[in-house]
Amino acid sequence: MKARGFWQLHELSDACLLGRLRELLVAEARSEARIVAHLAEVDARRVHLKAAAPSLFEYCQKQLGLSDNQAYYRIAAARVAQRFPVVFELLERRALHLTSIAPLAQHLTTENHLELLGEAGRLSKRELLRWLARRYPQPEVSSHIRKLPDRELASRKLVPHGGAVSAGPTGSIEPRSESHYRLQLNTPERVKAKLELARDLMSHANPSGDLVVVIERGLDLLITQLQKARFGETSRPRSQTARPQQAAIPGATGSRQDFDRSKSSARSHVPRETRRRLVERDGRCCAFVGDDGARCTARAFLEIDHRQPWARGGPDTLENLRWLCRAHNQLQAEQDFGKPHVQRAIAERRLRQLVIPP
Repeated sequence: MKARGFWQLHELSDACLLGRLRELLVAEARSEARIVAHLAEVDARRVHLKAAAPSLFEYCQKQLGLSDNQAYYRIAAARVAQRFPVVFELLERRALHLTSIAPLAQHLTTENHLELLGEAGRLSKRELLRWLARRYPQPEVSSHIRKLPDRELASRKLVPHGGAVSAGPTGSIEPRSESHYRLQLNTPERVKAKLELARDLMSHANPSGDLVVVIERGLDLLITQLQKARFGETSRPRSQTARPQQAAIPGATGSRQDFDRSKSSARSHVPRETRRRLVERDGRCCAFVGDDGARCTARAFLEIDHRQPWARGGPDTLENLRWLCRAHNQLQAEQDFGKPHVQRAIAERRLRQLVIPP
């Protein structure tokens, strides 16, 4: 005899149906609080980096199977709860909704967090957003890129993935068609003037004045310039030999090469030919591989890493070099030099950057 499905509830009385529903909601809140607590510990230990994920957001998506919204709101809650553990208790008691935490994150302080969290527990998310807008008026929203939503999604607020919550994707993308997107920008007057000037200058090649053509042409030129600077790519490559000690490679901020080498701040220059060969071997993405064989897919904030640290005499040879994203480069630095040493070095560097030169 086939067992009755859990969704077949027609035999329950109204009172029993509602009672079970309340019990499930209580159980869900307990589970949700524990999920957030586990994510907070994963984040604190940075276990996701060891699994070759470039960010906790991407780990939640690809390894845990969470949707964009599920990952975003849980990570936001986990990071707020690391600062204010009372969040765990409020979630467990259903005194705070998961989606109410993210809008509060940037406003919470040691002095006001109990007040704001308590207020959030009494309001719907829409009411909370209006209340926050009155208490903390915000400037115009930042620029973003997204696909046009379907009709039923047109009024739905896109969930941001940047800032303090994630180093992963830049925003939600929803389809207008299979191959077209909508680009929306908030731009100062000077950028608008440059865009219009570029459109006018290429009017013969683009008589319709289509801004997509202007932007694509500009991006082609920018990408070519950046690939030459970052990866040494050029249409006419030539071999180069290693140069003497020079300034640090742009983009190496936070890399483990920065931490020590006989108290010297100078670093060797990695020639363009070597960079080109790195691209040929590793591509243009992070080369970190986790214990399970998965490779990091990050393409942003790439830095040249020495497998044998430069600070300990590692050479600038192709065999000793690889691309790492900033997160995995710092993880390697912590494994080589210890987390306290790395954090102290980063803090000292940031302090130096704040000093105004005479």
